[in-house]
Amino acid sequence: MRNIFLLFFTFFIATNTTLTQTAAELRMDSLRVEYIRNYKDIAMDEMDRSGIPASIKLAQGILESRAGTSELAMRASNHFGIKCGKGWAGASYSKHDDEHDKRGRAVQSCFRKYNSVVECFADHSAFIRNPDKEYRYGFLFQLDPLDYKAWAEGLQKAGYSSVDFYAERLIYYIEL
Repeated sequence: MRNIFLLFFTFFIATNTTLTQTAAELRMDSLRVEYIRNYKDIAMDEMDRSGIPASIKLAQGILESRAGTSELAMRASNHFGIKCGKGWAGASYSKHDDEHDKRGRAVQSCFRKYNSVVECFADHSAFIRNPDKEYRYGFLFQLDPLDYKAWAEGLQKAGYSSVDFYAERLIYYIEL
């Protein structure tokens, strides 16, 4: 499974670089490649342990953390934008996000804070595999782990993100 994953990502990275990219696009491409290089082993270990495809985990990490450069990733090692939620007893990090009070003013959101990226990736798996969320994410584990499109569409259907085109973005980052 690991060799198939690495071959798949290497193919897409190698065949989708164009000569007409802007400096910003080249920088983002470089950040994505570096992100994959840095975290592919963690993602593959999590895939073996939890059943969540490494391609999906890496695409989510790239998207949610701007390839590890977001404030949340840099200051809280949170690469998936996972909020504290009920029952979270770990460390937290507060920042403005998409939450608003009754008057429409932005309020601080509570996000989970991790000691390391490894801890973050493992908690992301635990978050999706949580038996309390079986009704929401359980169907994903019936999908072929190599069918990243079905997984991306499933995460969107399950409401992982409020972004309407979340699946398209994940697929884009996998195929880029």
